[in-house]
Order: sequence, then structure tokens, then C-alpha cells
Amino acid sequence: MEKEHVHAVITKLIHREVPELTGDLSAADDFGTLGIDSMTMVDLMVAAEREFGVEIADDRLADVATVGDLVDIVVAGAGPRQGGES
Repeated sequence: MEKEHVHAVITKLIHREVPELTGDLSAADDFGTLGIDSMTMVDLMVAAEREFGVEIADDRLADVATVGDLVDIVVAGAGPRQGGES
């Protein structure tokens, strides 16, 4: 999965969750600086899981400070599925 695509979709999810944010978001944009609190982060992570069909462990929330961090976690989670699923 390409990071550019994931970044674009994550940006759309952020805009959906926080409509007052407008324009492009860079990978370096900090969620705290953007005014995104922990509850909204949980909502974003759930939305990303649904959108990309990945599972993000709850304890990864502490690892997500920037837009790029969330993109990286989604890309990492989009690897080959375990357990013989194709």
C-alpha cells in the first residue's frame, strides 16, 4: 500500500472527524497542535481500521503523535494477513 494514498485517505478522515480543519495536512503535522484530543484519535484510528481493513492495537495510540505516525501504522498493518487468509 502506497504511503501517498494512505496519507490522502487519512487526511480525508481527519477532515471528516474535525471539519474545522481545512486544507492539506503534512506528515509532520502534530495532532495535539491541530487540536485533536485522545477521543478523536481513537475515532480516527477506528475509521482508519475500517477504511483500510487493518487492525491497530489499542496500545499503539501512544505511538501516534503526527499524521505521518498514523500513516506509518496503517501501512505497517496492511502487510500480508496471517492465518492462511488470502
